[in-house]
Amino acid sequence: MNPCHDALKPAGFSVGDGSMIVELTPRGQQRAADIIRRHRLAERLFTDSLAMDSETEIEQQACKFEHILSPEATDKICAFLGHPRTCPHGAPIPEGACCGKVVNAIPATEKIRSIV
Repeated sequence: MNPCHDALKPAGFSVGDGSMIVELTPRGQQRAADIIRRHRLAERLFTDSLAMDSETEIEQQACKFEHILSPEATDKICAFLGHPRTCPHGAPIPEGACCGKVVNAIPATEKIRSIV
């Protein structure tokens, strides 16, 4: 039995026989991409705009932040940051609907250096 699968299957996020391999449904894949997007945008926000430099603190705060952001707030943060393509570690940030609406976006670092 896989406890992750047991939690994901009833919500329609995974399929399979409960073995150690969890296969996400398209709905589960989208949910995972949304969480990854929020987490990586939070890392960008904390690093680029709030000048946080402690990897541990950035990771802890991003973990908390990813669970409270609405889709609207996520898109606003993405736009504020200039629709970044990668997190501070170089991992890709999944695009949101707001990213397709970009016209001459100015990266956040050019708008404002820091709010601290």
